[in-house]
Amino acid sequence: MALGLTLMGMETLLSGLSSSTYLLPDLIVWQHWRFLVLAFLPGCWLLFSLTYGRGNDQEFLARWRIVLMGAFVLPLALIALAWNDLLGNDPGIGPNSMRMLPLDRAGVLLHIFLAAGAILGLMNLESTLRSSRGVMRWRIKYMIVGVGVLLTVWCYISIQAVLYSAINVDLAGLNAGSLLLGCLFISVALIRGHLDAVDLYPPPFGLQGSLTLIAAGAYLLLVGVLAELAARLQAGSYFPLQAFMALVGIGTIASVFLSDRLRQRAKRLINHYFHRPQYDYRRVWSSFTERTASISDQSDFCREATSLVSETLEALSVTIWLVDQHRQSFSLGASTSFSEEESRALVGDGKISQAVVKVLREHAYPTAVLDVSGELGELMRQLGRKKFENGGDYYFLPLATRDEVLGVMILGDRVSGLSFTFEEFDLMKTLGNQIVATLLSIKLTSRLGEARKLEAFQTMSTFFVHDLKNTASTLSLMLQNLPRHFDDPEFRQDALRAISRSVDKINAMISRLGYFRQSLELKLVPTDLNDLVKSTLAGLAGLGAWKLTTALNPLPQLMIDSGQIQKVITNLVLNARDAAGASGSIVVRTESREGAVVMSVSDNGCGMTPEFMEKSLFRPFQTTKQDGFGIGLFHSKMIVEAHHGKIEVDSRPGEGATFRVTIPVVREKA
Repeated sequence: MALGLTLMGMETLLSGLSSSTYLLPDLIVWQHWRFLVLAFLPGCWLLFSLTYGRGNDQEFLARWRIVLMGAFVLPLALIALAWNDLLGNDPGIGPNSMRMLPLDRAGVLLHIFLAAGAILGLMNLESTLRSSRGVMRWRIKYMIVGVGVLLTVWCYISIQAVLYSAINVDLAGLNAGSLLLGCLFISVALIRGHLDAVDLYPPPFGLQGSLTLIAAGAYLLLVGVLAELAARLQAGSYFPLQAFMALVGIGTIASVFLSDRLRQRAKRLINHYFHRPQYDYRRVWSSFTERTASISDQSDFCREATSLVSETLEALSVTIWLVDQHRQSFSLGASTSFSEEESRALVGDGKISQAVVKVLREHAYPTAVLDVSGELGELMRQLGRKKFENGGDYYFLPLATRDEVLGVMILGDRVSGLSFTFEEFDLMKTLGNQIVATLLSIKLTSRLGEARKLEAFQTMSTFFVHDLKNTASTLSLMLQNLPRHFDDPEFRQDALRAISRSVDKINAMISRLGYFRQSLELKLVPTDLNDLVKSTLAGLAGLGAWKLTTALNPLPQLMIDSGQIQKVITNLVLNARDAAGASGSIVVRTESREGAVVMSVSDNGCGMTPEFMEKSLFRPFQTTKQDGFGIGLFHSKMIVEAHHGKIEVDSRPGEGATFRVTIPVVREKA
């Protein structure tokens, strides 16, 4: 801001020197130096508008970095490359008998950059003002109006230069007047705010729906009408004064309409003489719901809630303090009067005692801070530090349920120190209840998210354990046959191969453990499903008393992940073995059917009920086995569907079951 005002002062000085000379060479020299000063203004004021009063200014600087860089670089590059092509050669007399200095193309382009920078700055300042409430708006109002006056005049002069392709040399007075008026408003803002920190959080896309362009158009229309009237009345020499008076009027009107005092008095006047209810509860409730329904972050909700309470009850200072359950102390949720740095100084390292928590539960209605004594009273006076001596009483409202204290809302600093009415206390209590309900909802949603993460971790670990269980079952079957066939050399070789495969499988599972959070990744290779079935069943050798039959028909090659499909075969065969029992039989069949390969695993076991197949089959953690995990079929279904296939089942109680896996034939890409 200081740099911008300094540059504008230099520009005004150079404009004055230009208007005071009637020698064309001197006029051109002063205007060239004025252009050089102007080239720094777009980037300077755009940077100010992106950072002033914004707690999330880094986010805006990151989003606007390219535009901001262009605002600094493009005007300076234009000045450097076209220093001698900014102005024309023949000055003349324009509208209202004013001296006009023609612009060359480079000069017109420079003023387009200047106008665009002014408009973008105004739009950002409007977004900041819209996000402010209470004391925060009271602090920044005159700063926004002051800088807005400067940018508006700057925008007007630049657009006039573009429209006429010429500079109105005699507008130096308007320049000086706008700078004086803007500095006056800025001085009021600095006196009011004492350079206190302001933390506002405008939305990232706050420029949508901006009224700046409409206001700029209305201003240009007003000045254009004045110019036409001045021309008809032959009052050209007084036009700068007339435009300056219009500017003063606009600035004054803007300040008045931003006055909380004026709005409050008008509202009370209507209530008094027309006996209208003080608040439209349906409108307040609808506004609260619309503005907070989509918010899932606690900090964002608190900011929106304090803003809404401040503008509804016309209290400049509204602060929500939340209870930090771990540290047993208060932390700032949001405030219209304190910045985060100020809040940390207010809280300090103070702890919340159980006595304070108990008393907060008992205060279900808004209570004046001065009416409470003891430890709670001291704490509330500490957290609700008054901003204005004549702001009236401060009140606090506990945000609590029957079982838990979530925080406390403290509000005060009403314009003119007006006291709250009984209707306002009821509304305050109602809003507090809604804030509590939403805070609880956000808290429970957060806990649900953590529970889902834990559930996902348990699911992934269960996949891992399930694969280990299948490998252990293979080794267990081999060990059962080891005493009887130990002297057989072929058996020992088969056993060593089985142990080697099991170790390799365990190592592969361990190596993939770090990737369980990612989606299932397939390594597709050309594979003969019959060979894969044979090798898988060979690894399950030792089924002993269970009868296993295969019917493997000729098949085309499939593009599949053999390791993943092997898990499906293993799981289906082991499930069939468990369902069939000691006297049961298992049939593994493969066949080719209409561009797909079908593998089925059938057993003559106990079968399943239609209800179980509809509600529990293929769902995680649903099992009828005493020592099962309920994850095998769910995992198998995931693998088959990842291959764009499907898995189906036919079963009836007491008649066994047939699981059928269908995988489409996909040719290997050349």
